[in-house]
Amino acid sequence: EWEVMKTKKREATSREEEIRRQEAFKKQLEELNSRLQKETDKSAALFAEQEQEQERSSALLSDRITNLEHSLEAATSAQGDLTREVKRLELEAVKFEALYTEAEADRAGEA
Repeated sequence: EWEVMKTKKREATSREEEIRRQEAFKKQLEELNSRLQKETDKSAALFAEQEQEQERSSALLSDRITNLEHSLEAATSAQGDLTREVKRLELEAVKFEALYTEAEADRAGEA
């Protein structure tokens, strides 16, 4: 009977040790899981921040492209205006030259 009690006590002690080992293991797993979750949260926050920065950069680039397109349109329009003005001045020069030539002829005829 004493042997049976000693055996039961050893078995109980062995079960208690196993329970303590399992609880320690469970605690380690929970700590690892917690650290993993924190790292995952940090990574997700960094990813979101980088995504927002990329969206801001894309928006700025898009605005810059739009501004350059408008500048190009304005420059093209101004170039057209200048081309028309040069043609007008060339016609004026031809008219002036014709008047000058006519005046020279008139003076030569009077002399």
